[in-house]
Amino acid sequence: MLLHKELTEEILDAFYEVYNELGYGFLERVYQNSLFIELQDRGFDVVAQRRCNVFFKGREVGEYFTDLIVNNLVILELKACATILDEHELQLQNYLKASTLEVGFVLNFGKEPEFSRKIFTNEKKKLKRKNPPNPLSPPNPCSNHVQRQAKQNDRKSVKTRPVRPIRVPITYKGKPNKMTENP
Repeated sequence: MLLHKELTEEILDAFYEVYNELGYGFLERVYQNSLFIELQDRGFDVVAQRRCNVFFKGREVGEYFTDLIVNNLVILELKACATILDEHELQLQNYLKASTLEVGFVLNFGKEPEFSRKIFTNEKKKLKRKNPPNPLSPPNPCSNHVQRQAKQNDRKSVKTRPVRPIRVPITYKGKPNKMTENP
């Protein structure tokens, strides 16, 4: 059985409704705003551009902004390109990995509508909360300080060397030029 089956079916229905109305060729933001409205009109709790922090060993190392989150259960990453690429699916997978959400979709408003569904269960993430969630506050899957559980006993000290720049040839119209360092 699919996780959040009824909700994800409704999300896909809304996706196709927006695509059938607008068609292909708009910017991603137009589709995001339209899908936001369509999902709200269907009675869902929708949040756009929610800031999510990424932690490494308990320290914040970055952030990302989700396109849409529906009912605090499903992340939607929207695209308006020719086709869904591996990079788009990996982006969604990393969003799921960094949050407590388990289901996500890449929805592409390309020449042909297409989607990719990803599931990353919390038990597979081996997540450890820095601060337990307050049951009285509204849930925010991205505001919980989540970090990878470290196995201190298994760690060995590793000596690292500074990374040297890679030298690559620069070509201009197919002819090699001088060797320069990559920035």
